[in-house]
Amino acid sequence: MNDSGGEKMSASKGDYQVNISEVLKKASVLSKTNNWVLVQGLLCVLGISLVIYWFFFTLYEVDLSNVEALETALSKTQQVIMDMTLIVLLAPIWTGMAMLAIYFVRGQKPPTTLIFTYFKILPVVAVASGVVSILVTLGFLLLIIPSFYFFTATTFALPLIADKNYGPWKAIIASILMTNKHLVGMLGLYGIFALSLLLIPITFGLAFLWIGPLYFNAKAILYEDLFCQNATVEYNEKSNANGSVFNA
Repeated sequence: MNDSGGEKMSASKGDYQVNISEVLKKASVLSKTNNWVLVQGLLCVLGISLVIYWFFFTLYEVDLSNVEALETALSKTQQVIMDMTLIVLLAPIWTGMAMLAIYFVRGQKPPTTLIFTYFKILPVVAVASGVVSILVTLGFLLLIIPSFYFFTATTFALPLIADKNYGPWKAIIASILMTNKHLVGMLGLYGIFALSLLLIPITFGLAFLWIGPLYFNAKAILYEDLFCQNATVEYNEKSNANGSVFNA
């Protein structure tokens, strides 16, 4: 977890512009290399989430056969406990998902198991995820737009913690400040991904296999462009076909 140059590069000086079509194009090319690795990671997240839900539903003796009653089956306290458990346990895995894509952008090919290595910094990423969750929730209570802004603006917090050893507050603030410098492009890109989620139910979940990896690849490309001086990968077919082997 090394600092690849901090924020002392052209992006932080305002020279860099978020080109949505270019980012999506690069992410699409990268997905040809790492799509299945990222899909496996996302399936792990889904599986762990289902296990956590099952545990709490069993603990609180919820009747899973009555689907209509599930929304009111838990008290507010029980719901908060379950949500906080999800945030804490999934924080290192979401961090791993972000870093998985970042390593691919840097020309390395890490295994899917990388997503489990960040439990060693669980307290730090859990605090950051908790703060982000509160900001997004408060934004949603006000209007959907503030919630979407906070989700977008804090998107780099977890990789900053894992990659540059930032504390949770420093990571969140750095992510927000950098996003604000490129707000229009960032909101536009994340807006496209938000709309693309509509394809998931329409395609019976199949679109998830494409949208999920594309999102993490786009986010990784932006992270490298905005926070790191030297992205080591060229975004073309040949370089992705000849990426180096991951060495943690």
